Amino acid sequence: VYYPIPGTTIAAKTVGNYHALLSNILKAAKEHGLIQDNPAYRTRLTRGLSRSSVFLSQDQFAALVQAFPDYYKPLVMFLVGSQCRWSEATALQWKHIHTDTTPPTVSVHQAWKKATPDEPARISVPKTKRGRRTIAVWPELVAALGEPGAPDDFVFTGPGRNEAEHEQGGRQFY
Repeated sequence: VYYPIPGTTIAAKTVGNYHALLSNILKAAKEHGLIQDNPAYRTRLTRGLSRSSVFLSQDQFAALVQAFPDYYKPLVMFLVGSQCRWSEATALQWKHIHTDTTPPTVSVHQAWKKATPDEPARISVPKTKRGRRTIAVWPELVAALGEPGAPDDFVFTGPGRNEAEHEQGGRQFY
């Protein structure tokens, strides 16, 4: 169970998840005759407050890129320029970058899944259905990625690492 820090807010989705759990518990209690009514049934929940997006200024972006070793700068620029998740960007292969369109596009159809005690990190579909998408990117961003490799080669690999280790090693870099 997640206990929020006092004074912080909880996302509307989290409230909805807690409400669904409580409602199911109370439903089972009603079915077993422990209570007469489920007070959580048909309770309207707030949609919560939406937060405005926060964007980096050009100076902030430049400072961010400069904070990284040269080897990681294309990855940082791609993460900011594409709005991909870390697991999606590091699973990107050259066959997913399409320079024959205007503007160039990137197909996001795979992402790294975390390792478990029973199995290593693996590539699978993105987290959500909406995560499978094609995004337009600036030609300058594609140029910053460097010379394309073979179609099945990963675009971003850590120095001295293979692609499977990059998912874990990249997180250690930060």
